[in-house]
Amino acid sequence: MTQAHSFRLRPHPSNPGDAIDQIMALVRRHDDILSISFRTLGRREEVRWPISLPPGFSDGLWQHSCVEAFVGVAGDPAYVELNMASSKRWAAYRFDDYRAGMRRAEAAPLRPFIWFGFDTTLMTRWRVPDLPVDAAWQLGLSAVIETLDGAKNYFALSHGLGNPDFHNRDCFIATLPAPDAI
Repeated sequence: MTQAHSFRLRPHPSNPGDAIDQIMALVRRHDDILSISFRTLGRREEVRWPISLPPGFSDGLWQHSCVEAFVGVAGDPAYVELNMASSKRWAAYRFDDYRAGMRRAEAAPLRPFIWFGFDTTLMTRWRVPDLPVDAAWQLGLSAVIETLDGAKNYFALSHGLGNPDFHNRDCFIATLPAPDAI
C-alpha cells in the first residue's frame, strides 16, 4: 500500500474573487502511477465548470477551470505537466527545461476521470513513464478556477512573486519518494 499525501492549494494573492476558498488534493504514487484527487471548497456554484465531453486529449485546458500537476526530478530541469478538466478532457506535456522544448508526453490517464459534480471532486490515475521510477519526484499542484463572470482564479501549493506561474520550479514543493523508499 502506498502512502497518501494530503496537500492544500492556496489562492494567488491577485485572485479577483473568492468563490473557492481552497482546494484539497490527495496524492499517491506507485512506481510510475500517480493517483490524484482534487476537491474544491467554497461557493462551487459560482464556478464555470467545463461540461462533460468524450474523454480525450485537448490543448488549452488552462483557459477554463482545470487542475494540473507538474512532476519532475531534483537536479533535472525536465518535467511533465498533466492537465485535467471536469469535461473529462486531459493533456500531458513534457518540457526539457522551464517552458522550453514542449511536446506531448507519453503520460496518459489510465481511465476516464471520475467527476463528482455534487462536491466538485475530480479523481484520476496517470501512468507517467516520462520520469524515472527509481527517483523521488518533485510535485507542483495547481488549479485554474473560472467563475461565472469569466474571472480566473489561480491556486497552487506555493506561489512565487509576481503573476501566477505554475511552471516555476520553486512551486514544485512536494516530494513523492521513490517506491522503494516508502
